[in-house]
Amino acid sequence: MKLSHRAASTASILVRIEPVLLILSAPLMLFPTPERSLALLVVPAIWIARRIATGHFVTRSPLDWPLTLVTFQVLVSLYATFDIRHSMTSIAGMVLALGVYYALVHQTRTPRAWALGLGFYLAGGMGLAVGALFGTAWFGSKFPILSPITARLPPRLEILIGPEGRFHPNIVAGALLWVLPLMLTLSVAGLVGFRRSRASFGAWEATLALVLLLIGAILALGVFVLAQSRGAYLAMGLSLLLVSA
Repeated sequence: MKLSHRAASTASILVRIEPVLLILSAPLMLFPTPERSLALLVVPAIWIARRIATGHFVTRSPLDWPLTLVTFQVLVSLYATFDIRHSMTSIAGMVLALGVYYALVHQTRTPRAWALGLGFYLAGGMGLAVGALFGTAWFGSKFPILSPITARLPPRLEILIGPEGRFHPNIVAGALLWVLPLMLTLSVAGLVGFRRSRASFGAWEATLALVLLLIGAILALGVFVLAQSRGAYLAMGLSLLLVSA
């Protein structure tokens, strides 16, 4: 009984610090190597801890079945791959994505937690933009006006990701599509409703939040434009059209 209580207490602690564990292990999963592959065990360890603490591995959500299908397809590709090291990035990325998604579902069940989760999501978008700015292989410019800028941005993260792990501009643009429309929409809403936000949260808090949001949106938008992905440009236009409708 004592051992069971201790296990339940440890499991509860792991579940509470789940976001911290994912943040610490994220760089190892984003840039995997055989030596860093043990980081993949963080996600199943957290799920086992949640099972002990709450009785279920993950908190149910409407996307459970689609994510199960995507995970199954990853396992199929893992079976068919010619070299596990070649597929390690995709596998680790999927594990991290599942861990982050179900962490958000579990941790953001109250309005306050939801707002905090939104803040982390936006901060992650800013981090993505910064990483892409210094880790992207800027190929030949499709728009000559951007060439002087991309020429001054050689990849500077090779120590972490290696010369073969440079980000492709199209992938960067596609990843930013997940967060940039929200950043831009919230920036416009923050500017329009600044007086109301200042009255509700205080002048200092509202100003700081708006400044950080604008910096993140401008940075992400700049990297998105530099990626020069025509398909992503079109998708961005459609996304903003749907958001504003």
